[in-house]
Amino acid sequence: MKTLKDRFSGSILVLITAACRKFMYVLEEFGLDVLEERNVLHGNLNVKIFKCKI
Repeated sequence: MKTLKDRFSGSILVLITAACRKFMYVLEEFGLDVLEERNVLHGNLNVKIFKCKI
């Protein structure tokens, strides 16, 4: 995440993950803002789509 923040500052990151708690921890650790968050059911897997400002 540090490399993304250093190289792409000001960009928008869209990420799909089932590891929601871990990703939220990383966002807080690096001070990134969540612009939008959506719950999605992909097959039998609950995932979230995050749209974040880097």
